[in-house]
Amino acid sequence: MRSPDRAPAPTPPPSPIRQRLPRHLERPEIIGVKLNFSKRYITLAPIATVIGLAFRMFDPESLLGGKVDLGITCALIPRATPGLVIGRRHFPLNIPFQNGPIQGKDVFVPLDVLIGGTKMAGQGWRMLVEQLSVGRCISLPSNATGAAQAAIWATGAYARIRRQFNMPIGYFEGVESVIARMVGLTYTMDAARSVTAGAIDGGRSPRCPLRCSSIT
Repeated sequence: MRSPDRAPAPTPPPSPIRQRLPRHLERPEIIGVKLNFSKRYITLAPIATVIGLAFRMFDPESLLGGKVDLGITCALIPRATPGLVIGRRHFPLNIPFQNGPIQGKDVFVPLDVLIGGTKMAGQGWRMLVEQLSVGRCISLPSNATGAAQAAIWATGAYARIRRQFNMPIGYFEGVESVIARMVGLTYTMDAARSVTAGAIDGGRSPRCPLRCSSIT
């Protein structure tokens, strides 16, 4: 499952560049990637210490000795990287999961931050599919199940205190049938959530939990 201190965000296409440090530092030339991006609603961004970026990587100067269009690539960028800004947390509907915006302008990162190194440049799509599959098996099911349970509690309470014809409306067969259907579907959702989370904890591949949830 995804580490809680990482947040994924696709970005516009960058290119490897050479950046020379001041001469007095007497350090060798560094080859890296310059990034510009602006993304909203990034999972765990407000509390992340490492930002996961996915971008289409270009090498117009053939610094890596290969083709110009390297394809989708993933990198892990430290939060303290110059030019990287993490904005205030998004907090709609009182959802407990931390989500927020991230921006970057002319963010230079060395090739060392590429996941898997330069040999994995262009292999980011496969990484994204596996990572997002696990994330979707955790945050979305828990959010949806929690919302359904809250709806059940609110509906049941209202059906108990709201009275018509000198009796709670929850005793009416038409209302009872709807609430019963809500409870049954919510129970199914919670069971699917539990099975999916258990599969991930058990080390199953991301595709297996997705199938378990859809079958359940």
